[in-house]
Amino acid sequence: MEFFAIQSLFPNTFSIFHNDLTWFISCLLMLYLVFPLIHNFFHHKSKGMLFVYFLISSWLASSAGLFNFLTGGNTINAYYSPVFRLPEFISGYLLFTLINKSKRYLIPGLIFAAAILTLVLYLGIFSNLMTFFLPHNYIVFPLFLVITTYLYQEESHIPLRKWVNSLATIALMFYLMQGIIIKGYLQTESVLNLGIKNNFLLLIILLGLNFLLAYFAKIFFASVLSILKK
Repeated sequence: MEFFAIQSLFPNTFSIFHNDLTWFISCLLMLYLVFPLIHNFFHHKSKGMLFVYFLISSWLASSAGLFNFLTGGNTINAYYSPVFRLPEFISGYLLFTLINKSKRYLIPGLIFAAAILTLVLYLGIFSNLMTFFLPHNYIVFPLFLVITTYLYQEESHIPLRKWVNSLATIALMFYLMQGIIIKGYLQTESVLNLGIKNNFLLLIILLGLNFLLAYFAKIFFASVLSILKK
């Protein structure tokens, strides 16, 4: 399944055959396969129509979480599905296109700061009350769009943007390595009984190891790709 990158279509096999976090790569590859079709459909649309489609796709991406939040429905398999993720993918494409077409200042710094604060407070207060990621979409996804817009727009010449761009280069490796770090810690803890009681200290240690492993993994795979290109 990993050879053909179709594991996101079979989430029930995640814990059997492979690193379950690779569903994300599978999902992305399938979405990029349909990217030419998406681009051809929207390429000649006016900015007004693009904005309408953006509102629709963003509503679809957010409302699935709201529906799950209100009904308590079990949509865990849909979470990994490229079909379910398609509105998010289209929203990202349309947002990128609208920013490039716009000459105006889209998101002021105050709105950006408010979005960051709201996101942190919301997840800090409510994340433990929900056992699954999807219900958060109704508020997290719109906030993510606001934050992404501010960081991308050319008017936002802030030091944070350069820092975020640097982190983005290892984001995929950071995501893939977290499973190794967490599973490795749990196995080590069960054998050695490290006894780290301070959750904040544990968080700092695991994040540091994750960043370190992601950084060296990025260097390794970049070297392999450069050799293969020659």
